[in-house]
Amino acid sequence: MTIKKYTYILLFLFCSFPLIAQKPNTQKLSKKERKQAEKFEKIKTNLENQTFSYNAKWSIYESKRTKMSMAGYSYIKLKGNTMSSSLVYHGKLNGQYVEDLHDSLIRIASEISNYSITYKDNGNTIIASLNVKQNSEKYDIEITASRGNPVILKLTSNNREPVTYEGVIR
Repeated sequence: MTIKKYTYILLFLFCSFPLIAQKPNTQKLSKKERKQAEKFEKIKTNLENQTFSYNAKWSIYESKRTKMSMAGYSYIKLKGNTMSSSLVYHGKLNGQYVEDLHDSLIRIASEISNYSITYKDNGNTIIASLNVKQNSEKYDIEITASRGNPVILKLTSNNREPVTYEGVIR
């Protein structure tokens, strides 16, 4: 009977050894993934605190389906409830394509309203929405940031066709 007990013990140890010897499942992030996570957390904090600077690198016009380089000319700055911007615009203004350089810039220096934050994809995507009015023009702005992707800014207006910007938040 003792030999039978030892046999069962040895059989048990032999069968369970691979389970015991396995390393715990710890997911280590690569250096690139860690940097992306840190960058996303900074963006998230800036959006939550309503204090950020958005620099557009590209603009995408829906009617023309063209992508144009902004090369640092387009920006939005938000601090608290005050927004200032200079966004290059090449779409339609009041039904006609913008040709004048003065009309091609969307300049806003005004108070914002209806600022809200929404989280999606288990917190991996953050969407900030706001409204702003400059003279007779009303703008709806949506900023979407997701881990590892450029920050997207969608701008719609009562006088202009919608435009999407692709850029970074600092």
